[in-house]
Amino acid sequence: MLDVVPVESVSRKEATLARSVLVVDDEKNIRVTLADILVGEGYEVRTADTGEKAVKLCHKQRFDVVLLDVRMPGMDGFEAFRLIRRERQDTCVIMMSAYSTQEFRQVALDEGAAAFLRKPLDVERVLELIGQTQPETPI
Repeated sequence: MLDVVPVESVSRKEATLARSVLVVDDEKNIRVTLADILVGEGYEVRTADTGEKAVKLCHKQRFDVVLLDVRMPGMDGFEAFRLIRRERQDTCVIMMSAYSTQEFRQVALDEGAAAFLRKPLDVERVLELIGQTQPETPI
């Protein structure tokens, strides 16, 4: 599911240079908090508050990782995920939801999501998952 590369002699900040992450969530506090943490870890970060905006951003720019909320007004995370993956198969998508059901999780993983995380998020787990992805290798 995720490619894991040991980086024992390299700090997490050094390993993340030039990695790009798109954070997609309709809850502003989650978007801003995740973006601040990821920027502090050395990632290039963009944010979107809707699935539609996420799809447009992914059309214009390649992201190594997309953190994507499932439940949002308008286009939900699953629909956005499918559209993003249709165009950007090499982008790692990590789905997240406060409404984590086994069914949501299974659908996300079956359709190619790298992981499915339950909110509230464990920031260390998010950083670990992002750090395990390989931008140049399709997942």
